[in-house]
Amino acid sequence: MFSIFGIGDYSFKPYKVAIAGMYKTTTFSLVKLIDNKPVMLDDTCYFIGFDTLIEAEITQTLLNKKLTQDFIQPIAFKDAKRMMTKDLLMRIDLNEIINETDFCEMQLEIPGLNIAGWESYKGELTKQLFEKNRQLDLLI
Repeated sequence: MFSIFGIGDYSFKPYKVAIAGMYKTTTFSLVKLIDNKPVMLDDTCYFIGFDTLIEAEITQTLLNKKLTQDFIQPIAFKDAKRMMTKDLLMRIDLNEIINETDFCEMQLEIPGLNIAGWESYKGELTKQLFEKNRQLDLLI
């Protein structure tokens, strides 16, 4: 028998960008459906759920950018059992990363990305930030 806690709508999203809290790496991974079913992650992972693949791909690319990684590396708890924490991840300002990223740079990383998809992503992020009083819960 298994028990899972912390389940919400985000748990059943078809696409997730995840990072393992206990691994000694700061690489974010894209998690897709398996057999047309969402993958469930345990409590050692932090993730953001998405309805569309393109949103997940953009977010993964932004979080794995050198700019983001350069921010994470000095504040990661490298000697701790759980190197990544929610508090650390909540310090990532995705809006700031977007402002430092242009469409051409993203298109090189995500060949299927078009300008409409990029602008839609930026607009949706801004809307979420506004609705939550400028605080976006990045990773669960």
